[in-house]
Amino acid sequence: MVTSGSTSKIDVGVCRTVDVSEIKPSKYNARDQKLEKNDDQEFIDLCNSIRENGLIEPIVVRSSDGRYEAVAGSRRLRALKHIGVKHAPTIVRKFSDNDVRIASLVENIHKSLDNDEKVLNILAIYKEAGGWDAKTVKSYLGQMVYFKTRGIKNKPDSRDSRGRPQEVFVPEDFKAFCARISYTPATQAKMINEYENELLAQEEIKKYRVFDEHPYVQQHAIREASHAARKEIPMIVQQAAHDLQTGVWDKDKETGKYEHYPGLSESVKNVPDFETNPVRAREEINRVGERLFQLITGGEINMADSDRSLQFASSKKAKGNMNDLVKYHMGPHDLAALQYTIIPLQHALTIFQEVLYDAVEDENKKSKVLKP
Repeated sequence: MVTSGSTSKIDVGVCRTVDVSEIKPSKYNARDQKLEKNDDQEFIDLCNSIRENGLIEPIVVRSSDGRYEAVAGSRRLRALKHIGVKHAPTIVRKFSDNDVRIASLVENIHKSLDNDEKVLNILAIYKEAGGWDAKTVKSYLGQMVYFKTRGIKNKPDSRDSRGRPQEVFVPEDFKAFCARISYTPATQAKMINEYENELLAQEEIKKYRVFDEHPYVQQHAIREASHAARKEIPMIVQQAAHDLQTGVWDKDKETGKYEHYPGLSESVKNVPDFETNPVRAREEINRVGERLFQLITGGEINMADSDRSLQFASSKKAKGNMNDLVKYHMGPHDLAALQYTIIPLQHALTIFQEVLYDAVEDENKKSKVLKP
């Protein structure tokens, strides 16, 4: 133990060389070990660096069930095992489960963790430390930001800027854990809001099935919504759906230049006409018909049993899907456009159905004549 100042003590741990087979990654690690791959370029560079220079920074571990658990340095441990190193320098310290979370989060928080991983780990730390749920954490963080910006003391005898007694007080132990996380209260609150806004955006996007085939625009909508207020998320998603139809300008990741991505309406216009061959036309009718049935009813055509498809088209689920199509963000121009498409299409299909039935009856008559 070493003394920092006159009052606080810091546990620096014990340096020890340990067999790497005796060290396992901690289940409280902020980094998702299942997503780590050995062919990632960063991991390959780390392995090469250890081969050339050795392990410069020891792995921080704690004792666990007669073995050791990596608190900080799980990627270095995985690299050592990957290149066949048998022993590793470590620092053995005492950690609680929540201390492990905090240490791992602090080590990785400015590296490759995305916002979701950071927020989930931050919330897990507060939950483990004091049983504070996400709603309480947001409330306390908001109060800390409010008090700091207005210079108000957060104590039972303190009053707000209008002289009224404070009713919400941030516990001292919450402040202590907040200070151990490498982000200010304002930044933590912002990260949690962005995370929740992304979830809301994903729920809103489910209403637009057109995004399923174009994840690029979907991710664009989620990114924009994550920085917006909750009330603006439906508008942002709706605008993205509109851009998907009409086309959108966006920066190309490789060139850095703005490129025009054609929308669905433009893509349809640019599709070359296929040869007016009856065989190819029938194939196209089957393909488009299956897709049209799926869009209208929300289900798939049962090619082995047409009666089931007819029953599903009249089902409550299919009608609910149809109601969603004609009611959700539907204006008078949209209704008119659907009518101009569906009415002549229905008329043509009815006539084609009669012609198809006649062809089936003629084929049946031929089959009977040909039978011995």
